[in-house]
Amino acid sequence: MELLNCGSYERLKAAVHLVVGIGCAVCAGYSVACLTRRRNPHLFVNAVVYAAGTVWESNHVRHHWRAIGRHDEVAHHRRRA
Repeated sequence: MELLNCGSYERLKAAVHLVVGIGCAVCAGYSVACLTRRRNPHLFVNAVVYAAGTVWESNHVRHHWRAIGRHDEVAHHRRRA
């Protein structure tokens, strides 16, 4: 599948990771908000895990965004040659 190759469909890949990252951020925020009302240990674990997921996904978005820039730059140089 072309989708699995580096440099192809990078905008789509970045969008998918962005959506997942936003979902993680919402879940982390919800868990933190719940911690203010009740002190269940699993809420703290959830907040930490979802916060880590948010960071993880943001790194993937940055990776794909940089790949878009590299791919566009290579295409630009090929057109000029």
